[in-house]
Amino acid sequence: MQIKNTKSLIIITLIIALALEYFTNSAKYYVIQPNKYILYLKLKINTTFGNHFKTKIHFMKYSKILLSFCLLYLTSLNSYSQVRFGLKLGPNIAYANFKGGGASAYEDFRELLVKYHFEGICILPVNETFKFRLGLGVHAKGHKSVETVNSINNIVEITPIYLQIPIIASYVNDKFHIGAGPYFSFGLSGKYIIKEEGGGVPSKIIRDGSIVFGNTIDSDLRNLDAGLQLEAGFTIKYDWIISGAYNIGLINFYPAPLADPKGKSGKFNSFSISIGYLFPY
Repeated sequence: MQIKNTKSLIIITLIIALALEYFTNSAKYYVIQPNKYILYLKLKINTTFGNHFKTKIHFMKYSKILLSFCLLYLTSLNSYSQVRFGLKLGPNIAYANFKGGGASAYEDFRELLVKYHFEGICILPVNETFKFRLGLGVHAKGHKSVETVNSINNIVEITPIYLQIPIIASYVNDKFHIGAGPYFSFGLSGKYIIKEEGGGVPSKIIRDGSIVFGNTIDSDLRNLDAGLQLEAGFTIKYDWIISGAYNIGLINFYPAPLADPKGKSGKFNSFSISIGYLFPY
């Protein structure tokens, strides 16, 4: 295989390195203080000799500046004529898997939650049949459970919104593509609601509010989510894309103080259906 674009090679190499480093058992990443637009990365590496090294990398950049820089850098890939950009959007059919204390209450009464996603995409060719499909978009995920007691539905709904970055290695031809790869999601905002409905009485909100992202006792969800994305789709008239993707969550979304002592575990999953458009060269 020959990659004709040096910048493409650099981007792909960095992405693969980050993905491999992230999914090793010895690495942990935490993103904190999203309200201040500060990205903080803590990497802890356990060597085979039992030594511990801590590296802290502070990117004191506003998120808008950082994202703008990434987009400008990607759009500078002009030496390979087949690099393409586009947009896609569609519904997310979301749910969560639970383990540990109280998991059965969520698992037994789980229902699918229909939300949305929209995403910018960049296709980086390696050769005629192998391409990297990169994305940067907003994905609404979550969980919904409905327990009926005495004709009254007790509803719990959690809807976090993430900035998601998928990195998909794909086999492609003129009309079809199929691929897989990691995705990384950073918490932006979200809401939760607990309410009662039915039974011939007006709907009653028991509790609602905004989701607090972090890794402390006062947090609702961790800032970082990550997992594996499986994707397949069709290209119509060379510009339009219809695709489906399954996102398998691999990160426990409970903050450490809530998860570790009780052995609680929760992971977001979703199935996405997308309609997209690739801009002309």
